[in-house]
Amino acid sequence: ATSHATKAGTRLLINTSPEPVTNWIASFSEDLLVFAGLWAALNHPILFLVFLLVFIALVIWLLPKIFRALKLMFRKIGQWLGLVEKDESGAVGEPQQHYLSRLAQLKQLLDQGALTQEEFETEKALLLAERNQGNA
Repeated sequence: ATSHATKAGTRLLINTSPEPVTNWIASFSEDLLVFAGLWAALNHPILFLVFLLVFIALVIWLLPKIFRALKLMFRKIGQWLGLVEKDESGAVGEPQQHYLSRLAQLKQLLDQGALTQEEFETEKALLLAERNQGNA
């Protein structure tokens, strides 16, 4: 299942490419890897097992990245078709900016005398705890 998910996800990402060369290269390299794997398994089983372990490690590292890219691609298609609303909070740095602006508002309230130093520190600690919980 893992091998199929990796291959299918990679193929889906490759198929978004407008030029045909990538599809041709991917198909040819898949066929070549099958024959090379069979040859190695029959003639050099230890080498085959080493490459199999490397492949499994690569899949474990690569599969989450492929799924993230697929999720992003499907979200963009959904936005394009009007099925999904655009996510404005998805911008890089947006959550960080949110916490910084809230912290600046707290500081302004402290400077204006609307908050005591103790209230400011309490609210700041809650804000930082909320931010750290969101990053976990």
